[in-house]
Amino acid sequence: MEGSALAKDTADLKQTYKTCEDKVTSHQNRSWAQITLFQLVYSMINTGMALCILPQEADRLNAGTGSVWVGIYLGVSGATQLICPLAGKLSDRHASEFGRRRPFIVGGTVATILSFSLLREASKSVWPMTYVFALLIAQLSLNFAFAAQCGLPADLYSPGGRSSKVQEERDTAGRVSAFVAMHSFLGSLFAVMVILVTEKMEVYVQYDCYMLMLMVGCSVVCMAAQEESTANELREPITLREVVSSFMLDISKDFDFFWVCVGRVFYYVSTSASVFLLYYIRDMVEVSDPTEIRSKLATLIIVAQLVGAGVSVPAGDASN
Repeated sequence: MEGSALAKDTADLKQTYKTCEDKVTSHQNRSWAQITLFQLVYSMINTGMALCILPQEADRLNAGTGSVWVGIYLGVSGATQLICPLAGKLSDRHASEFGRRRPFIVGGTVATILSFSLLREASKSVWPMTYVFALLIAQLSLNFAFAAQCGLPADLYSPGGRSSKVQEERDTAGRVSAFVAMHSFLGSLFAVMVILVTEKMEVYVQYDCYMLMLMVGCSVVCMAAQEESTANELREPITLREVVSSFMLDISKDFDFFWVCVGRVFYYVSTSASVFLLYYIRDMVEVSDPTEIRSKLATLIIVAQLVGAGVSVPAGDASN
């Protein structure tokens, strides 16, 4: 009798522990989903801008030379990503009572929203050069905020933070990566939804949707990320040598990362042609109605995203 009672108590204890563990895991998943939410906003804006807004704005603002200007717009947007290493360095050394990353996320988001307001006005008033300037500032600000946000998971789950267990850290890294991938996919789908909902409206209406999502994303991330105050921490000033080194790669030490960079170059080169899909539908498929062009473009993006999602998981397993 005593043996059976002991076995029953042990089983109950294991079940209670399992229930508590599941609740903790569920809470952690919800937190990481919120902390990485800015990835959804970032993916949504970049997808919608590249595939729908920039081609249309290039045509509207620069009659007869739209294809040239959409290339210029993409060049400007791509070049602004060079701000990311600097933003990472600055946020690493930042000292404030609100933590290291959140001030940069908020500041970058506010600047991006103001720039999108200027983009909207430049589009409505047909100011071509003002549009290029506003696009430059918007992309710089967006990448600045995004780079700071990317440092949050490592800060909040590091040996000096919430856990020192190697296996738990690996599990968390995998979980965070999964949420980042999920947000990237959902961001692209959200961009398609905006295209479909606004297909009969002026193109500049989409800027309002992006500004709203920026506010929501920034608020959720900053409330979910419980950063500790760094106001009393001593930070060494960033030197010019450190800034330059953040843009350099030592192949002898980081040869694997070099091949990652090479792979990304080929990836972006191959996907950059997708920005001309709207022109292809208009000129080669011979669709003249702007509403129908947006509808077909949205359908094509959805199909491409679903195919990509279906291929990426098996490809990842195969590479492992």
